[in-house]
Amino acid sequence: NSYSFANSNFTAPTTGYYKIDATLDMQNDPNYTSSTGEIHVAIGVNGIATFSHHYPRGSTTLGTHAISALVNLQAGDVVDIRVLNQSTSPIQIYASTFPNSFTYFSAYKAF
Repeated sequence: NSYSFANSNFTAPTTGYYKIDATLDMQNDPNYTSSTGEIHVAIGVNGIATFSHHYPRGSTTLGTHAISALVNLQAGDVVDIRVLNQSTSPIQIYASTFPNSFTYFSAYKAF
């Protein structure tokens, strides 16, 4: 009940350590060719990218990319997943229905 589909974020209901997991299925936009630069995937807490991974643009940015962290959250902290495309062409993040969905988000209180 803590995930908001309308805002695409998770709000921590109580203070504690939360396991945050996300996987993004990234593909090149079919109207553009591969380019140079980097893609950054980050877990944002209260609007600040806290934990991130970066991938050089090219074949390594295609397919699924996971990000995961154990995060100490206060009640009311808002978590989202952010993608920064620092390349010269667009990238698409795919989401589809089960069983073909490779993009997901999960958050639960670990302790």
